Amino acid sequence: TSGTENSTYWKFMAKGVASELSGLGNNKIVTTDGSGNVQALSIGSANQVLQTNSSANGFQFGTISSEIVKLAEVTTSSNASTLDMHGYFDDSAYYSYLMKASIIGLSGNQQNRMRWLTASNTEYSSSSYAFGHDYMYRHNNSNTGGSGGMNFGNNYGDFMRFSDWSQHSGRTFELKAEFTNPTSSSKYKTCSLYCSNGNDGDTYHVSGSLVHTETRTNTAFTGIRLYLNGGYYLDGSVFKLYGYKK
Repeated sequence: TSGTENSTYWKFMAKGVASELSGLGNNKIVTTDGSGNVQALSIGSANQVLQTNSSANGFQFGTISSEIVKLAEVTTSSNASTLDMHGYFDDSAYYSYLMKASIIGLSGNQQNRMRWLTASNTEYSSSSYAFGHDYMYRHNNSNTGGSGGMNFGNNYGDFMRFSDWSQHSGRTFELKAEFTNPTSSSKYKTCSLYCSNGNDGDTYHVSGSLVHTETRTNTAFTGIRLYLNGGYYLDGSVFKLYGYKK
């Protein structure tokens, strides 16, 4: 009776005891505190991970912190000839930005270009884009090659270029653009652009072009527009924008 056997007639084969785990519920992580007491930690939100808390005396669920944040991602469709990334800049949170694109092809041999966008989503098309250009090339039918480029000087245009060479439509390639403080209203804007694809009618092949651009204006910019000087990006090309935290 009352959990105690009458030993004259009976012997316990098994006897249950009250458990500290009873009543903890489902979807819990069971831990103990510094005194050995059982505790239950509720499951976190989607994509959170189990972490040590700030006092280093227990556990919690939290989001993994990263110095690099993906701000936007766009995949081209419907024969897109332009691509905008607008409204993602926050210079109070990020000290620089990286646009990275994986191009699966073009409708024809064309040049990739870029312009700043203002707050009204308007292209900045003034001839204030000064640039310097460096590249290496190789002849398709010989072992000859070389390098070339242009200095800043009087080289102004109304757009930023990834290369002075056209990009071959039959090749996949990569684009990158890195820039800092685009929303500043007191400083010129600098941008480094890279393209892994270039050709001259299949006669020369460029093994990468690097262009440094200085936009000589104090205009504040809130976005970028990528476009071609003709034709369109093949569907499935992916453009991503990242911010580097301060």
